[in-house]
Amino acid sequence: MNPPSGVPAVVRWTTSHATTPAPEIRRLAASLWPEASDTFLDDAASLLQALDEDRKVIPRTPSDPRCALLAQVISHGESLRPGRVVHEAPRLPRLA
Repeated sequence: MNPPSGVPAVVRWTTSHATTPAPEIRRLAASLWPEASDTFLDDAASLLQALDEDRKVIPRTPSDPRCALLAQVISHGESLRPGRVVHEAPRLPRLA
């Protein structure tokens, strides 16, 4: 499936092409990063929404290794948005 607007999810979530995250995606973001700031969760939901639209596999539990990778993408993406304060990704438990 082609991404909406032809812009890949990993880019689209930081642009005007981003879709407003669905309520279930917002709840998922909050469950994946329960200690994160509201700003981080807003951005996480935007990225998860874009990935879901592109039919990419998204994490469903905080122990999913993709959570750590996506947290880095989110933190980096915040630096690309004008007027955003960059913060550290939330600390995640170490996997066994």
